[in-house]
Amino acid sequence: DPPRGQEKWSATDGGFTCALDLTQYIRKKHGDYFSIAIAGYPEGHPDAIQEVEGGLDSLTPTEQRRARVVKGDDGKLQVTVCRDAEFEKEMKYLKEKVDAGSDVIITQMFLDAQVYLDFVKACRDYGITVPIVPGIMCLNGFGGLQRMTALCKTRLPEGMLEAAEKAN
Repeated sequence: DPPRGQEKWSATDGGFTCALDLTQYIRKKHGDYFSIAIAGYPEGHPDAIQEVEGGLDSLTPTEQRRARVVKGDDGKLQVTVCRDAEFEKEMKYLKEKVDAGSDVIITQMFLDAQVYLDFVKACRDYGITVPIVPGIMCLNGFGGLQRMTALCKTRLPEGMLEAAEKAN
């Protein structure tokens, strides 16, 4: 994650540039001494999620199941999604991380259980057989829900945000 106040994460000079580099380094230097857990992104990595101008109707069925739909500040619906072609790249990269020696995947926070089920199926379809642990985050208040779901670009089940706001 980027440090507080920054939009993007960047590697330090001489540091690792990605999880694959770190996984390969650990396995090369330490063999199987450590168990390695890696991140998985059921909705696609936040950097691969983009706003879609055409709305839900312009998406494929699989994209619709991953899409985030929220009202913008202007009152209009905003649809964001990791498009299928980008999601395929994400899955291939995840497979590389697993093949490099990862033992388990812990997912990014998600709030729609179907997204997780679809992700597990996609992993299995790509030959990823390690355990996939759901990444669940306790959110203590409405502000935290808004902040974290915006940061992670998390899909919200229909009506969830409105119900949370009403309960606030």
